[in-house]
Amino acid sequence: MANPTYQNDLVLCNVFFKHDLITREAEITFALNDNTANVSAQGWADAVFALAGTVFAPQLDTAAQIMRATTLKGDGTSTFTTGISTGASVRGTNAMSSTTPNCAILVKKNTGFGGRTNRGRMYLPFMMNEGEVDEAGNISAGVQGDINDMMQTFIDDVEGGGDQELVIANRTYDAPWNVKPRHLTHVAIGEHVTSITCEPVIATQRRRMPR
Repeated sequence: MANPTYQNDLVLCNVFFKHDLITREAEITFALNDNTANVSAQGWADAVFALAGTVFAPQLDTAAQIMRATTLKGDGTSTFTTGISTGASVRGTNAMSSTTPNCAILVKKNTGFGGRTNRGRMYLPFMMNEGEVDEAGNISAGVQGDINDMMQTFIDDVEGGGDQELVIANRTYDAPWNVKPRHLTHVAIGEHVTSITCEPVIATQRRRMPR
């Protein structure tokens, strides 16, 4: 099976988090269009890690750390370059008792266009006090506002002077989603993400619980 191709200047980013009481790491993912910045995969890994420390650490539980960032940068073919941040882990500075591992803040990536290929999401771990969500799963308005402000800062910082854009990564497979096994054939630069908004209800996922 041939390796997938990655569009030129597409940068796939992963940021890893770890709670002191949990062995398994959590991660968030997003994509960039390098556009005219011409930054290497390694340069992006270090830049994204520094950005995560600046933007996410003030909201992150003091019992959790931002461990590293990794990147993959496409060149239009099935070859690509990768990077892993070189900085030391960054501990959160928000003293609280965060929600259990299977609960996370869900934020949606908005582009202004409809359809599944024009939107995305991220799950933010260890960034909400358990007292800020009620028994029905509703997140307090204060937390929603804080997260929306944080994510707007994230967009502003990651895009800098406009040499790069936060985008949706569109993946193409050789078969429909319900036909297995299916294989990834191409990853392309999708629409520009214009805003990221906090969902009002906490997101849950059984497989996030430690085993």
